[in-house]
Formats: sequence, C-alpha cells, structure tokens
Amino acid sequence: MKLLIRADAGGITGTGHVMRMIALAQGYIRRGGSVSMASVSCPEKLVERLRSHGITHHTIKAAQPGDSDDAQLTTELAKELGVQWLVVDGYHFDYAYQRHVKSSGLSLLCVDDHGYSDRWCCDAILNQNLDADLRVSYKNDLPDAKVLAGASFCLLREEFLSSQTTKRTWGRIESLLVTLGGSDSKNATEATLQLLNQSCKRPLKVRVLAGVDNPHIERLRSFESQHQIEVVQNATNMPVQYAWADGIISAGGSTCWEWLHLRLPGAIVTIADNQLPIVRALTEVRNIAVSLGCFRGFNNDIKGRLLLRWLESPGSTVDRAEAESVVDALGAFRVINNII
Repeated sequence: MKLLIRADAGGITGTGHVMRMIALAQGYIRRGGSVSMASVSCPEKLVERLRSHGITHHTIKAAQPGDSDDAQLTTELAKELGVQWLVVDGYHFDYAYQRHVKSSGLSLLCVDDHGYSDRWCCDAILNQNLDADLRVSYKNDLPDAKVLAGASFCLLREEFLSSQTTKRTWGRIESLLVTLGGSDSKNATEATLQLLNQSCKRPLKVRVLAGVDNPHIERLRSFESQHQIEVVQNATNMPVQYAWADGIISAGGSTCWEWLHLRLPGAIVTIADNQLPIVRALTEVRNIAVSLGCFRGFNNDIKGRLLLRWLESPGSTVDRAEAESVVDALGAFRVINNII
C-alpha cells in the first residue's frame, strides 16, 4: 500500500496542514503502508520531521501551489511512485486541480475545513471539524463520493495515542501555554501576551510555543512582562508540554483537538478567517472553550475580563464534561478504513 499526500507549509500557510497529515501518514504506516509527501513549499526543519517519521518528501517545482503545473507534476509523481490514492490538504487545491487529478485515474481525498471550494471532483472529502456533518454540504461531480465529516474523524498524531488522558483538576491556572501556529507571520502571539499583561496582574508561568517558521522569535524572547515567560521553538514533545500546563491559549486550528483530547482547559485566539467554523463550533454552538476573538481586534477591556475570569476558574466558564468528551483519538483509523 502506497499513499501520496500533497500539502504545503510556511509563511501565511502555516504548518497545520502538514502537521495533521503527519497523523494520517502515521496511521497509514501502522497499517503496513508507505507514505510520501509532496510540497511546493515546506521549511527544512519540517521536512526533517517528516523523514524522522518514515515519510519520504518530494519537492514540486511549480510557480504557485495549486496551479496547473502543480497538478501535472503531482499526478506524474503519483504515477511514478505507483500510488492509487492522492490526499490533498490545502485551500488552493480547487475544482480545476481536482479535475486534473481525477482525469489521471487517481483516487482523490480532499481535506476541507470550511467549504473552500464551491464545487468538488473527488472520491472523498474529509472535514474533521466539530459538527461538520451537520453544517456543510458538498456539491460533487462524483455522486458516490464519501463525506467523512465531524470530530469522529479528527486526526491526532501518534504521540497522542499513547498519552495519558487522566482527569485534571481544572483549578486556578498558574502554568499557561500559549501556542498560535507554526508560522504566526502576523505576530498574534505578541498581541496575546500584551492582552495577558493588561488583564492578569498576578504572575503566571507562561510558556510560549513558537513554531519552526516563526519570524518574530527574538521579539518574543525580549518581551517584557510581570509574568515569567519562557519561549520554546519547534517543540516536538507536545504531550509533555500539555501535561506541564494548567490551561492553554491556542489558535483555532487542529491544535484544539490535541489539548481537548488531553483534557486541558482552553481559550482560543482567531488568527485567520478560515478558523472561524472551528472557533464558533467550540465556543458558540458548544460551550467547551473560551473565545478571545481575533487578535487584530482585541477589545482589551471586554476580552481582558473574560480572560481573567477563565484564568481564575476555567470550569465556571465552559462545559467541562462536554469538553472532555469531544475527541477519542481514533479519527485517523476511521479515515484510512474509508480509503483502503
């Protein structure tokens, strides 16, 4: 069994698409298959991480991710590798790209978060977001295409499958993780630290997890605060990081499924519009996390009071029982069972 995954990372794209595809690749390898990943852009340290998991990496020499050359070169690579299934994760793999892939005879799985394409031409669509099965409908050229939607298909990397999910106290937060994406090109992390400075006067232990592609690392390391701030770049032992913390402020991406699985109380900062479906599902449709809004429009008085209330008593601001029951860590197995 051979699988090819097409995903990009770096800059405004971030690293989330590649990181969650690592989870799918690991599940496929556990089933006895081999996995290759192809990218137009991917930071070298992330490529090294792929290889450390037994995932072969290939560079697609196209001018732009998702263009016609990308589609042609990717299908040629798939044929060369002898794969039947191609998985694409990224919002630039539009209808034209999908049609090109299907015309080559490959089976195609598209990963979606918010209905990024008005029309689809693929054998399966994966949308792992909470209640996606109730919110999103797909117009697909292939009438028998599968739709794998909802948190039961949530992809978690192998490191989380063996992690303890013991009960937490959910008391007053003293040790706080802050993680706002693998790139954070707009420096939402610093804006969040400023909000934290203004809203919480008692000193906290704050650990900032900065991604491998973060261009603001020196600014973060020199940030002045009444809190004890530690900056860790390119952390690879995420379950250990979560175990250290009493709570987390994260972006509204796939990271949410990780800390929910490990039963950590969370507050969410929206750093991109495509995160809004996840954020709304977690904070409005279901009260299982606190929304601090978009970092570009922080209302320091309103959001500061909300943040302080959450820091003092997270269990009084969200539905803890529901938060601890969302993710079961079997999503990758369910996806793979639908494509092999």
